[in-house]
Amino acid sequence: MREIANHIVDRSPEVQQRVADGRCAVVGLRYRLSDGLAEPLVSYGLDIEGAEQLRVEELHKS
Repeated sequence: MREIANHIVDRSPEVQQRVADGRCAVVGLRYRLSDGLAEPLVSYGLDIEGAEQLRVEELHKS
């Protein structure tokens, strides 16, 4: 997951610029089918420090 998020940012100047401008974020999540939790692993443009695991239903509320 980390490699994929890194690849998205590293290979796209457009994404890099939007992240730098605060208009976009790239977040790599680990999703567990067993309990429906998504755990943030890596982030560009969004502070995930101390972020808890989220249920997928909570992500859809935003």
